[in-house]
Amino acid sequence: ASGKHVSTDNFDQSVYYFAKGVLGKGVAGYKSDEFYLNQHVFAGEYSYYGKLVTRKLTKIVNLAAYKNTGNGISMATKNLGYGALCNTARLHGPLFFKVCTEVLAAPVIRDRLVLNITDGLRGQYDDGPGLNAQFVYPNHSLLFATDPFALDMICHRQLVAKRKAAGIKVNEHPRYTDYLRYAEKLGLGITDPQKIQYQLISA
Repeated sequence: ASGKHVSTDNFDQSVYYFAKGVLGKGVAGYKSDEFYLNQHVFAGEYSYYGKLVTRKLTKIVNLAAYKNTGNGISMATKNLGYGALCNTARLHGPLFFKVCTEVLAAPVIRDRLVLNITDGLRGQYDDGPGLNAQFVYPNHSLLFATDPFALDMICHRQLVAKRKAAGIKVNEHPRYTDYLRYAEKLGLGITDPQKIQYQLISA
């Protein structure tokens, strides 16, 4: 054995997301640092983009499930923000939503991302992001967008309405959508609901 993780070569160490002081050490939910490293390949302050993204793909179609994560959502931006990198569990606590914006700002994502699809044929309105069939419901929709931030804002508002209708106490603090407005400030997308252009197509 070389002492190197078997997946190390799958990641491009010249393209990374850096989080100073946020290490893959003592991460909640992992029984040991070795167990964390076995799943996340690296454990330092860097999360490297996969070579699939940086060297192989010329276009990205992002397909996400329709589900909540606490009072937020785990859909288009999280799907790609956390799916493009290694060493991500360390980021959930201190930088959870910010990652969903900043990772997508990198040219290797931004310049290749052509379509986002959120599969809302069935949705999950509580106890996400892990699957809990108790809260899965028929939502009968597929959502398509070139702008993942606009898409997530629409989905967030829909899911808040669903959670309220189901009698769940919803915390509507702006922090659950600040990352989307942050994206608009960076010029990455449109998140003001009054400015988002969309079309409803019924079967």
